Amino acid sequence: MINTVLKSYNALGDDFYYHHTKSSPSYAPYSSGPEAHRQYEILYLIDGSISYIIDGETYQVSAGDIILVSPNEIHTLRIEKNSSYERAVILFNMEIIDGLLEDGKRYRLFENERKIPRVINKESAQRYGLGEQIMSIVESEDDEPYKRLYSISRLIEFIISLDKVLKKPVPNIKAPYTKDALIARVIELIDENIRRPISLDELAGELFVSKSTLCHRFSSYMHITPGRYITTKKMQLAERLLRDGMGAQEVCRELGYDNYTTFYYNYKQIIGSSPALTDKKES
Repeated sequence: MINTVLKSYNALGDDFYYHHTKSSPSYAPYSSGPEAHRQYEILYLIDGSISYIIDGETYQVSAGDIILVSPNEIHTLRIEKNSSYERAVILFNMEIIDGLLEDGKRYRLFENERKIPRVINKESAQRYGLGEQIMSIVESEDDEPYKRLYSISRLIEFIISLDKVLKKPVPNIKAPYTKDALIARVIELIDENIRRPISLDELAGELFVSKSTLCHRFSSYMHITPGRYITTKKMQLAERLLRDGMGAQEVCRELGYDNYTTFYYNYKQIIGSSPALTDKKES
């Protein structure tokens, strides 16, 4: 599968980025590697049909639908053979617009620490002009500094529109389904126990399956091993705790590590910096 980037823009480092990309059809089904990041992600599917998996829940997404992914949710996609795939993607941190709201206030969509993944269906996206608003952001031709101001102002308009759509009594949201109940339960157990040591033997015993069966089914469905999934989730939580002001050694203990070297290695491998650096950024 060959990707052609039609437009891309990085306005504020990791805080705000978007691209408009088109992929050519492939001769075999294609699955992306699992991704997770601390930004919100908005994906507008312009052309194609894909399966999108977010933390174990699968969504069937068609052209015109809009995908919403919350920070730190592990997501991947699958495209069937001979299917093209064109999308506009926006990644952003809420901090870039939080300062414009009253103290303690957030848009309805972003009120809770953990959000339910959603897909806004094509009909609702069209009715409220959400796709057009996304494209007005990614197709901006302005030069700096106006491009950044224009893009952020259009992003705020989109968030307000999205907030209003989700308050409507009509069904605007596509429901997910889980192909494998075992996977759903594994993820649920991991989430419930993320602040303590979690072993694969323990998970397998809780679910009355062998460790090999657990690993095979999880890896086949999620495109990531259960061990790597657990570590990724722990390090994402670690980053959030560090940014909230908790010390690195305290975070290490909070997440069930009795060896700081192991915690340090996992954090640097997944987050890309040392825990101490994240701690200092917020101090």
